[in-house]
Amino acid sequence: MKRTLSILAGVAILAVAGYFGGWGWAQYTQDAEITPPGVKTAGGPLRTRVAVLNMVKVLKKYKKFETYDTQYKAAQKSYAEPLEKLNAELIAKTAEQSKPSTDAARKQQLEQEITRIKRELEDKDKEARKALTKLNGDMMVTIYKEVEEMVREYARRYEIDMVLYYNDALADADFHSAMNVQRKVVNFASLMPMYFDSRMDISEAIVYNLNQKVASTQPIVPTSTRGGQ
Repeated sequence: MKRTLSILAGVAILAVAGYFGGWGWAQYTQDAEITPPGVKTAGGPLRTRVAVLNMVKVLKKYKKFETYDTQYKAAQKSYAEPLEKLNAELIAKTAEQSKPSTDAARKQQLEQEITRIKRELEDKDKEARKALTKLNGDMMVTIYKEVEEMVREYARRYEIDMVLYYNDALADADFHSAMNVQRKVVNFASLMPMYFDSRMDISEAIVYNLNQKVASTQPIVPTSTRGGQ
């Protein structure tokens, strides 16, 4: 898994966050004639503020995710090395067994050793898969909870009513690639926006806050032209 990290200047992130002050608002006039019975409405238009989040961008730029990725690859290597050693031993013994010059007694001995190695390989492979699956799952749950918490804090701070996340390519060359388009159209990628004002995307601001929280114990929230709660 290839992971890249783009370090953006704090000033640039503050500028992105500052867009929120100029956001457009979706307005829906509450008409008494179409309001369902029993539903109480406040005076004036209902205004909803919506933001979007590209989870791919957040994960690729979140430093903790990069650390987890390094740790996971190290764990993979620690399990792969003994398996590779056993596999090399299996290949060598199988090759020796197939030689015409190998006598019957040695072939029988090799057959027993080959059977033992195959069983050991199978056991170690199952052990590795189980451990790595759990490690990967634990890491992803931790990362998701941290992103979710940061999104919640950010949304409350900037009075955002709804945040929708999606997964999409980052590079222009990948955005309209056949594979990416097929994923969207054929696999019905949920909540995949076809268009949105770039000022609605809070991905960079969330990454900035997450990385600040890793570096210190307190998140640094970019300033906004709209007062927080």
